[in-house]
Amino acid sequence: MFYVDLPQEIIPLKPPRIDIEDRIEVDGFSFTYTNLGFEKYLTIILPAEYIYKYAILTTRTLAVISSPRRKTFTENLEEETILYFT
Repeated sequence: MFYVDLPQEIIPLKPPRIDIEDRIEVDGFSFTYTNLGFEKYLTIILPAEYIYKYAILTTRTLAVISSPRRKTFTENLEEETILYFT
């Protein structure tokens, strides 16, 4: 553990307004569409029997969260990327 003495008080930033625009559930899947103003994203929560827990899709990024026991690999093709979970 370490400590850092700061020259002045920390002033927190005002968080952006978070607007959850839509939330639906289909066959055990939960989809939540969120608009942060500067970015929009879709959170997909999967049923427990799937090998990954949830995914977040933004306008530029896909994040897939899985068990720490799983290893992931990607294969980049010309116009697509394939994700492998082992």
